[in-house]
Amino acid sequence: MDGLLLRCKQQDPCPLWPRLHLGGKANDHGHKETDAAKLFLQHYKIPMSPEAYLTQRKRILVELYPYCKPLPGVMKLVRHLKEHNVPICVATSSTRDAFIMKSSKNEELF
Repeated sequence: MDGLLLRCKQQDPCPLWPRLHLGGKANDHGHKETDAAKLFLQHYKIPMSPEAYLTQRKRILVELYPYCKPLPGVMKLVRHLKEHNVPICVATSSTRDAFIMKSSKNEELF
């Protein structure tokens, strides 16, 4: 979803985002959330427990994710596929909660 259909991270008004993002795909993908948080905190030498970090991160993301917007051209593409009866689906690595938040104000897309 992120970066292909929706613009979520690029428009975040939160100045803490670089610290709250898990340090790039190579560092966080393939790890459990707490393990990725631990790696991130160690890498940036942030004196915080993974649990505290994840709690703070979630609190901010709950406020930001509902404001994700479709990238340019996405709605046109989806409408075109629908008009031509092309089946489509969404595959995402986002958690169920994150998907619900990101799609909550994008009913026309999802």
